[in-house]
Parts: sequence; C-alpha cells; structure tokens
Amino acid sequence: MSRAITALLTRRQAAQALCLQEQTLAARESRGHPLLPKLKVGGRALYRQEDIEALIERSVVSVPPCAPVK
Repeated sequence: MSRAITALLTRRQAAQALCLQEQTLAARESRGHPLLPKLKVGGRALYRQEDIEALIERSVVSVPPCAPVK
C-alpha cells in the first residue's frame, strides 16, 4: 500500500494556520490532550497539513438561517 507524501508543517506554521500560540499546541500535548497528531523528526514536532485541514472542518459551526425581517 503506498501513501502519498503530504505537506508537513512546523509547530509555528500549524499554530499560525489555527490562529493559536505555539505554546498552546505544546501545552495541550504535554497535558495529554493534543489538538493534532504529530510526528517527531529530529527532535522537532511536525504536523500533517491534512490533519490541520480536517480539524478546521470539524470545528466549523453551522448557523441556522435567520428568519426574514419584516
């Protein structure tokens, strides 16, 4: 089974994409409640772009349409 290579982002890039502080991602991971799965490569935390996009999609809140104004 072959997997396509996906874009990997640094913690800084992932935090920017999610409008968070880098420390927020690190703190959640250290407390055992990570927002995203991560890969450790050479001591660096890397995040898959597809995981970030999926988190954003799951976070979208749908708002019912407003009643027409009379």
